[in-house]
Parts: sequence; C-alpha cells; structure tokens
Amino acid sequence: MNTLVRDIVAGDPDLNRSTSAPIVRPRPSRPLSDGLREAIGADTGDVAVLPMAMEAAWTEALTRNLMPGQTLVLIGLVDESPLADLARRLELNVEAFPAERDGSRSFADLAKRLGADAEDAVAAVAVICPEDGATSAALISGTRILLDHAWHGAKLFVEDRGLIGAAAFAMDAWGVDLVCADSGTVDCLPAGMTVVGERQSIPRH
Repeated sequence: MNTLVRDIVAGDPDLNRSTSAPIVRPRPSRPLSDGLREAIGADTGDVAVLPMAMEAAWTEALTRNLMPGQTLVLIGLVDESPLADLARRLELNVEAFPAERDGSRSFADLAKRLGADAEDAVAAVAVICPEDGATSAALISGTRILLDHAWHGAKLFVEDRGLIGAAAFAMDAWGVDLVCADSGTVDCLPAGMTVVGERQSIPRH
C-alpha cells in the first residue's frame, strides 16, 4: 500500500482490510500524513484532503482569504481554470493575464501591474499551473520574486496540476499562502477530492 494512502486511512478497519487494494472513500477531512505534508513542502500552516471537488474547495478558500471588492490577479493558464468565474461570482475584481506555457507574458504583465499598484488594490495573485513540473515551479517562484521585488503584500495562491506528489513543491520556500490540487493528480490518491495547503487553519466539515 502506498505510504500516503496508508497514513490517511490509518485507524479505519474498513479501509485497512486489504493491504493490496485499499478502498479510500470520501470522508470528513483530517490532517494529511507527514508524507504528503512533506510533498507539499509545508512545515507550517495546515494541510488537508477535503471531500469536495476543486471548484467547491476554491470557493471556500476564496471566501476565507478575500473580501468582496478586492482584486485577484490570475496569471498562467487562465483559460483552463474556472477560478476567474468563481471569483467574479464572489464579487471579487478579477484581472487575468493569460500566458504561453513558459509564463513569460504573465511575468511582464504582472510586473507592470504590481508597479502601478500604489494603493495595494491587488489582494492576491493566483498562479494557474500547467502540467509540466519545471514550468510550474518557474511560474510560482518567479511570481514570488516579483511580489517581493515590488514590496507588495498580495497573497500568493496556486492551482497545482501535477507538482504535488510528482516533483518538489515548495510551499514554504516559495511563500505560497494557498495551494489547491485535484486529488487525482497526487500519487495514489483517488479523484474527486481536493488537496489543500494553507497558511491558516482549514475548516473541516
């Protein structure tokens, strides 16, 4: 049994009857295993597998972190994510800077936007990652560099599509405030749930 799955289902006799083919069913969330916390690169904050789809998890996360009327900037593969529509439904101001998969255009647009944000209207920047791990890492770390260079206090959000569990995601090192990933993209976790890492406590339902 994969160690991440083993740790998550530990203590549940129904889920541990077979070590060769464990059945992992949606259930009220609990803190993730140390192995998955390590995969996210989060020594601080909170991590969880939430028994809900990505869209619902993003809706709850945006509600916790942002207020109506604040501005959320999206960069990366903006057109491949429902995040812009979700944010607008929550009455957030959305500015989207779509990019080629190397992220170059997003960086130029974001640097210009942050430089002009004298009133700190931008409350958060969300990076919509591609499936390629190296490109995703460059997008996230590059966004953190731009925020720090501009001395800007905007939060950094990430929609991950394959870094967690497959490559080195570095939540603490990159200064990521919130990351959401479909559980189906994380090694040996079933689809239909959402892996969340966040600086503040994540509500369990």
